Amino acid sequence: MVSATLLHHPQCSKSRQALALLEAEPQLALHLRLYQQQPLSAEELSTLLAQLIDPPSALVRTGDAAFQALGRSAEDLSHQEIISLLSEHPQLMQRPVLIIENQAKIGRPPEDLLSLLPTATQG
Repeated sequence: MVSATLLHHPQCSKSRQALALLEAEPQLALHLRLYQQQPLSAEELSTLLAQLIDPPSALVRTGDAAFQALGRSAEDLSHQEIISLLSEHPQLMQRPVLIIENQAKIGRPPEDLLSLLPTATQG
């Protein structure tokens, strides 16, 4: 059994699709974290950025009006600025995010998350 954590937002259709996809994996022990209700600490965000296969800037929801109001580009943000931004505004974190062992992947599209699964669990 492979243990995994899904950073999930139930109101997000992509997050719901990812959850359904991952729940169908019989060898996956999936733990949900509703990150908007239980925001990640600065330390957890730092770890997540280190684990992220995607570029760190991909973790920021740049299309969100709250981010656009900042007048910044996600690509110009340092790791510390991303951590500070997402600590203060967890709703600006891209979702869903799957964490398995020391790797994390953003599920855009949700099927991208299957690349983190060990080959024995992929159908």
